[in-house]
Amino acid sequence: MNRRQMVLAFALALLTTRPAFSQTVWQKYQGNPVLTATQGWESSFGVIGPRLLKIGNTYKMWYTGIGTRFQIGLATSTDGIHWTKSGPNPVLTYGQPGNFDADHVDYPSVIYHNNKYWMWYTGWSNGIRQIGLATSSDGVNWTKYSGNPVLTVGPTSAWDAQSTAVPCVIYDGKFKMWYHGKGLYLQAAGYAESDDGIHWQKYQGNPVFTPLPNSWESTAIGINSVEKVNGIYQMWYGGNDGNTTKFGYAISADGVRWERYGGNPILTPGAGGAWDSGPLGGFFVLRETNLYKMWYGGQSGGPWAIGYATSQITTTPVSKRFVYIPRIYGLPGDTITVTLFADSVSGISGGDVVIRFDSEVLTAVKVQTTKLTPNFLIAANLDTPGVAHVSLASALAATGGPGGLFNLRMAVKPSLIVSNPPLSRPLKLALAAFYTEAGKAIAITKRDGEFILGRSRGDVNRDGRINAADAILALRIAAGLFIPTPNQLADADIDGNGRVESLDASCMLKRAVGLDCPTGGASNIAANLLISPFHAGAGNQTETNLSLNGIDKLLGGDVSLRFDANALEITDIQPSPELEGAGFVTNLANSGQINFSFAAANGFQAKTIAVVKLRAKTQIDEKSLRATEMTFFDAQGRRWKGVLTSVDEAKTSSLPAAFRLEQNYPNPFYLQANSSGRASQTQIRYALPQTAHVKLAVYDLNGRLVRLLEDAEKPAGEHAQIWDGLDEHRTPAATGFYLYRLQAGQITSTRKLLLLP
Repeated sequence: MNRRQMVLAFALALLTTRPAFSQTVWQKYQGNPVLTATQGWESSFGVIGPRLLKIGNTYKMWYTGIGTRFQIGLATSTDGIHWTKSGPNPVLTYGQPGNFDADHVDYPSVIYHNNKYWMWYTGWSNGIRQIGLATSSDGVNWTKYSGNPVLTVGPTSAWDAQSTAVPCVIYDGKFKMWYHGKGLYLQAAGYAESDDGIHWQKYQGNPVFTPLPNSWESTAIGINSVEKVNGIYQMWYGGNDGNTTKFGYAISADGVRWERYGGNPILTPGAGGAWDSGPLGGFFVLRETNLYKMWYGGQSGGPWAIGYATSQITTTPVSKRFVYIPRIYGLPGDTITVTLFADSVSGISGGDVVIRFDSEVLTAVKVQTTKLTPNFLIAANLDTPGVAHVSLASALAATGGPGGLFNLRMAVKPSLIVSNPPLSRPLKLALAAFYTEAGKAIAITKRDGEFILGRSRGDVNRDGRINAADAILALRIAAGLFIPTPNQLADADIDGNGRVESLDASCMLKRAVGLDCPTGGASNIAANLLISPFHAGAGNQTETNLSLNGIDKLLGGDVSLRFDANALEITDIQPSPELEGAGFVTNLANSGQINFSFAAANGFQAKTIAVVKLRAKTQIDEKSLRATEMTFFDAQGRRWKGVLTSVDEAKTSSLPAAFRLEQNYPNPFYLQANSSGRASQTQIRYALPQTAHVKLAVYDLNGRLVRLLEDAEKPAGEHAQIWDGLDEHRTPAATGFYLYRLQAGQITSTRKLLLLP
């Protein structure tokens, strides 16, 4: 038996002892809900956010009760269905004025470790949410840590600058926490570790789990439950699209790099009329033998309640994989990297690969694992000219999305001569066989690669590869942040039009993963860049949204705007959450001018592309900004000429195709503004395809009218109304959840918002 066979045999011998569990089919209990609000302190808006332990034969549930304040209660059960609320409830209440939890406490995470209960919980104060710690000997009487909070919000520019909340903690040799973070434009999940449960170190690569654009989880992500089974982390999370919340499932080998289950979401709101037909809320999953049990929040316009669902544990299915080698460029004497890519590495535990190449052109040097396969054993036979035989194996299947399985370093013969047309040789995948943890073969489709003797446009930093580093340089050149040398300028101009633009950066990202560049040419249709209305007097700050109309799938863009530097100052430009996953660079260095460029490898649907923050020196409005040049590119690579248009002007030139009620922004908002500049009002936008009589009103969850915002005939177009948190008598409304409903003719639409103190 040679070394390659020994490595593979050793790994496969381990595979059957390391099963990966999953569950994807959930059955809701017919008698739901199993826990409702029955006590005064929780009766205003109900109960939500269960967290459970099973101690002996008793289930213990800590949950959030939503009254005029959020507090934490305890209930016990012997079957997980019939619950008794334990006294004295609530077991954890809000803190004294001035404390980090002076307003509310909610969403606890409880474990039993070293003979005591540990509870990490969310504390609220002036709209800021941070995480504190309490301990208990019995789970009923809790002592808060005197040094709270133990996990604080990040600095102003951080992704979690506004909130660190909803902790999910396990003990795995050390304390590990996943938490919900919120900044100005992103609601995602972060990760932190601690040796003592008190002093936490946030992961430098946070956030570790972010929303997916144009999906059921496009707006916000929150991790509710994590467990580790046989070396695999399993995570259940909530995702929101701005309208409703559903639940999803993901797995990870390290707790940081996660792969979503392809059949998500795994739990959705009930049908109309069901107790959980509205958005789902916080939940928790507990594993028992061959059954997973879930307790989750739900409601249908009234108070929240907690329901119950179960799922059988099954083995993770592995679908068909596509593996390929991209086109590689190199010069005589170069050392190049040939990467074997897969559309998804998830579920792959081992494989055998044979790559054939021209030995008169290339020599195989060595093989290395990648960031997605760091723990794989790897063996290679490179002794035969023109053949590279690679085997790799691991007792634990890889997790993650698309990426490289291994890198083959190859030397280009120095005696070769670059010609025109360039020399081209195939990189043939003669064998590509891969296996699961159970040793079963994975169905594979494959595509051969190609080596071209010469330098490819796109290698801006001239390291012999085209990757994200080159795309970053191209974006910086496009935005005027980086002055390239003549050679760099030529390498960055992939389409050869004499300019470096966001399309060139998108092309580099595609080539980095072996995809072809789009070359759709010019488009005869202009794209409207809409600027939302704003008004500000001297000394005041404001902001405006830049939205794009006319392009279905956006690949990138380059924008240059001018303004009178004596009238205003641009303090910041940030990408909107809809550009999640795109590279985005700004240039504010030139007085009276702002430039920004953005690009992605794949087309995405985005309405709002950027938020511009301004400081007024005189009276200003949206007409204070004017365009000098704007170019956008769609997923086919077609060029669109941008036209700057105010929202009011756009109403007459581009009418909405359909009725639309948008999610209010910001949400939540605050009853009173404070020193941190949090919004004391929220904007509700809607669109009418034709003239209609409109009634827009805010209601409490019992259907009582709180404030009539509009009751009039409105023309076709985009419209907006402001709610300042006051009721019909112009007195402050109670904090909590509200519904806002738009009726236009025979069409009605309702959404939910949250008003905070």
